[in-house]
Amino acid sequence: MQINCFDPLKRSPLAAKKIKQVVKKVCRTEKPDWDFELRIIFTDDEQIHVLNRNYLKHDYPTDVISFPIEEEGSFIEGEIYIGLDRAAEQAKEYGIAFAIEILRLIIHGVLHLVGYDDQTARQRKIMTQKENEYLG
Repeated sequence: MQINCFDPLKRSPLAAKKIKQVVKKVCRTEKPDWDFELRIIFTDDEQIHVLNRNYLKHDYPTDVISFPIEEEGSFIEGEIYIGLDRAAEQAKEYGIAFAIEILRLIIHGVLHLVGYDDQTARQRKIMTQKENEYLG
């Protein structure tokens, strides 16, 4: 399992070690026999807006985007972009620590890569339950 974190803005309050610990827990629980190569990239509203518009056809900044790069057999390679501006606003809105909101978004992104979706109310409920479970 390979997990790399990139924070070119130097704004994430989380140590790479903590991020990798949480990501490994999610991956090993959800797909215990799989191998992963994941990149977690922290960005701002401007960059994530461009990604959201160009790849998902949504013309607004968002909090997290997951891109599966390759899935073959029991191997997943992917990238997870975390919008730090959105995360900061959401942390204030929810009354939680910025670091906790970032972890929640990372977990959310990993859950997408392992096959969860959030298009329906039922799917969103399941993902929220999973996020809370892994944060706990």
